[in-house]
Amino acid sequence: MKQVFKTSGDVHLIFGSGMAGIETCIASVLGPGDEVLVATNGLFGDRMADVATANGMKVHRVRPELAHAVTEAQVREALDEHPEVRAVCVVHHETSVGVLNEVQGICAVAREHGALTIVDGISSVGGVPFDMDGWGADMCVTVANKCIGGAIGVAPLAAGPRALEALADGRPKAAGWYLNLATWREFADKWGGWHPHPTTMPTNVVEAFDVALSGLLKEGVDNRCRRLAAARDRVRDGLEEMGFRMLSPIDIASPVTTASYGLPNMNLADYSAYLFNEHHMRIGGGLGELSGKIFRVGHMGRAAEPAAIDLYLRATADYVEKNNLKA
Repeated sequence: MKQVFKTSGDVHLIFGSGMAGIETCIASVLGPGDEVLVATNGLFGDRMADVATANGMKVHRVRPELAHAVTEAQVREALDEHPEVRAVCVVHHETSVGVLNEVQGICAVAREHGALTIVDGISSVGGVPFDMDGWGADMCVTVANKCIGGAIGVAPLAAGPRALEALADGRPKAAGWYLNLATWREFADKWGGWHPHPTTMPTNVVEAFDVALSGLLKEGVDNRCRRLAAARDRVRDGLEEMGFRMLSPIDIASPVTTASYGLPNMNLADYSAYLFNEHHMRIGGGLGELSGKIFRVGHMGRAAEPAAIDLYLRATADYVEKNNLKA
């Protein structure tokens, strides 16, 4: 697992969803009243802000224009405005808009400021290049599913040296017992030889994760990243040939999720239902202000296979022709 995060720090498996891992990170190293900067350009960045607020922290937000990446420069400016910020939270791949944020630069700026960086890598780790040690990230959460391709149920969490120092610095933290990394570290130390977790884990899900992780490492993380990006390009090119307009330009577009506007007069709910009912395919819809305006196509797991992509593009072309939607 350390090869996937590219970290020399601790790695723990938290039983639960990715949001359980996010709350574990935030609440384990920060306390009520601490100032936090959340770099957000979509739903999942906003959720990080919600988690910090729910744990009693004072949250400042950086939010660019719709479907734009959060940049290093924006974070630097916000940190200059809020010098007491103790941590910067950022989503690597914001799936609600299919955009990659400038996490490497954001980590560097946060470190210059003396703040920790907490990265949501839930839909990027294992499918998008991420070098935790090299970039200077302090904490990162992912999940067994998404790019790694396992089953839902465990959230791998990595913590670097500065995060572990903050964990044990004696300051009051917001975390309780279960979503507290200190608890998970304690049991890993005490019971590491036979039961390195504080609670009963879903062993079948952990075994499935092990199989998926072994497959990823056998393929090679770099090779998988290239394969998923190639799948993105194939889908993006095919949709553009039909007249679809992408939400974001290619230079900031996610390699594992494509977000596209619908064609003029296109009923996206009907399109989604058609794909499911006629071809047993599911795509994502727009969220928040983009609801009913965009659709999102994932390129993880079997969805990245050329045969699946070709089937999806043929089905979409048939739908466009049957409904006289050609641009």
